[in-house]
Amino acid sequence: TTFSPPLTSLGATQPSLSKGGTGEARVGIKNHQQSTPQNSKPFPNFTVPINNKYSTMHKLKFLALLPILLLSFVPVKAQETYWSVEFADAIIDRYANINDLTGKGWEYSNSIVLIGIEKLYYETGDTRYLAYIKKYIDKYVDSQGNISFDASANNLDHLHPGWLCITLYEELGLEKYKLAADNIRAEFDNQPRNASGGFWHKERYPNQMWADGIYMAEPFLIRYGTVFNELEYAANEAAGQAILLADHAYDSTKNLLMHGWDETREADWADTITGLSPEIWSRGMGWYCMALVDILEYLPESHDYYPRMLEIVQGLAQGVKDYQDPVSGLWYQVVDKADSAGNWHETSGSSLFVYFLKRSIDEGYIDSASYYPTVEKGWEGLQTKITLDAESQPVINDFVRGMGIQVDYAGYISQEMVSTPESAYPHGYCGILMAASAMEFPLPEPPRYTLTVDVSGGGEVTISPEQEEYVEGAEVTLTAELIDGLQFTGWTGSFTSSDNPLTIIMDSNMVFTARYEPVNLNLEAIETENILLFPVPATDFLWIELTTDQYPERISIVNATGMVVEEIVGDELKIDSSEILRISLSNLRPGMYYLVLYTGQASRRMSFVKR
Repeated sequence: TTFSPPLTSLGATQPSLSKGGTGEARVGIKNHQQSTPQNSKPFPNFTVPINNKYSTMHKLKFLALLPILLLSFVPVKAQETYWSVEFADAIIDRYANINDLTGKGWEYSNSIVLIGIEKLYYETGDTRYLAYIKKYIDKYVDSQGNISFDASANNLDHLHPGWLCITLYEELGLEKYKLAADNIRAEFDNQPRNASGGFWHKERYPNQMWADGIYMAEPFLIRYGTVFNELEYAANEAAGQAILLADHAYDSTKNLLMHGWDETREADWADTITGLSPEIWSRGMGWYCMALVDILEYLPESHDYYPRMLEIVQGLAQGVKDYQDPVSGLWYQVVDKADSAGNWHETSGSSLFVYFLKRSIDEGYIDSASYYPTVEKGWEGLQTKITLDAESQPVINDFVRGMGIQVDYAGYISQEMVSTPESAYPHGYCGILMAASAMEFPLPEPPRYTLTVDVSGGGEVTISPEQEEYVEGAEVTLTAELIDGLQFTGWTGSFTSSDNPLTIIMDSNMVFTARYEPVNLNLEAIETENILLFPVPATDFLWIELTTDQYPERISIVNATGMVVEEIVGDELKIDSSEILRISLSNLRPGMYYLVLYTGQASRRMSFVKR
């Protein structure tokens, strides 16, 4: 897998009219920024800047762990594979534009997949993912932010791609994406409502509120309000729509949500008394659950609706936990009827439940100790539904095709079970990307270690870089400084060495002691084997007095670590008299040195100090 090429060749906008289809609405998440991006100017060559709160931390962390990840991107065992990366890369390889999969144009069917890819972009910083999103949006958004879709349909499915316009505006700063987001925001003013103020799912579904529709529209709206300073309306509307549906469709005995509610009770599926759908559908409830955590991310805790939203999240989390199949870890197509004939494990709804629970744990909405075992078992179950195609690319199996509210149980369980890429349905891709993004990221922090350095004998050590802790694999250099009157003798501790400088690789907590010994500086000269060195300590020059038969062919000066720092041969030897040599020390730093004289096969070694 290749990561992080430059974001280039993002072609010109080519808008085209495309009517949306039927089905559910979906949305994704991103930890929001509280302010608008810098001025609407494109960055040079569309290179994505490290300019938001994800970028530095997540991208650097990803790059630090990239060698580990690359070793694991072989789909042999699920737990050793980053399925988010595998699926995103397979999608980009299979479809030049995500609409090549669905043919739905400007509609949720495409954007639900791209939001899963968006999450991977935020975590990895790989600009291929942002480029792929941009390619889809630019197909329908012109330079003035006009969007090619059938606005007269008053279809919440058509609002969902607006999320990605905000993403592109935040990342690239191009004004056309803000204008496009403005146009989607304006659509909320035109959406028909039921008598209680709830948005119709579509013009052709009068008075019907679907669980799907909350996910289609409301996360975009509250994010738009946060980014573009319209939070008061956006928060009231987004949270209010979610609460309105829960007030009518939430089953408090099971802690589950019915698929839909018709206030007029005129839909063919509506209960004649309650107006509710006949069943609890896994993916429909999954969309609603994800919408809740995405709305809560932007909803101020001081908002009047916040406690009620949190209450709904916690109630549904309990229901999701209670109705998980304990054997497979998955959830049924009709969530609460595991024992009914013909019911089956449905992977897209199961994926959305995993995302919902994991995000709720991460945000502190629910208790990790109580719910993480459910999340982990669900994630393990999902991975059993992944296979590989002939090109060794991943396939997600056993999810239900796009569908609406059914009139009875038989209608739900008779829906076609499909896989991708064999089918044109995007829901499996979306589900697995959302679940994987929650379970595989943030990347685990690499181990960190401490380094303790002491000095014995009065010397001094330089540590580069000097930090309180070091990430595993960090390279650190220790240098025992040359000090007047002291001789460095070596390192002890985690291991012994005479190297100076000493380079270590942090793979555990380490301790080192730099050991020094004193050098006698009170001598005026050093005499050994009829060789006299003076003055001691030396300054700019060192004189050597010796007999003629001891006259050296070459002289080496070696520092305390054993490195030759000066070598003098032939005419370079300065002779003041027949028995005295003069050696310049001007290139040497103050410290302890050894003088080695070579005569024939013999050598003589003496120590001296330069001040």
